[in-house]
Amino acid sequence: MVYTQVAPTNHHGIDMDLRTYFRITKRPDREAFAEAVGAKVNYLYNCSLGKRKPSADLCKRIVAYDSRFTLAELRPDIWGDGLDSMAASDDAQPPVGGVNKSRKLEPLVV
Repeated sequence: MVYTQVAPTNHHGIDMDLRTYFRITKRPDREAFAEAVGAKVNYLYNCSLGKRKPSADLCKRIVAYDSRFTLAELRPDIWGDGLDSMAASDDAQPPVGGVNKSRKLEPLVV
């Protein structure tokens, strides 16, 4: 049996969520998807209905397998809506090699 990955963009050109995925795909595609991300079809279906929440690790595997999904779409309670994650990015960390302690850092403007 040969499994193929679903096309990289959906018909609306927007981020994919599990509910939409289950609505637009057929059983063989769902089975291949579940196997590829290391989950059961029924578990993913329950996640699509909001009855279960995929773990952070499962979300990362889903996004790695199919780039139409985003971490924020799969678990907004962890990764937010994108704005929160931008504000919390590690861009505010000191550069590699340390910090010049004689110089004050400017406030972060978001």
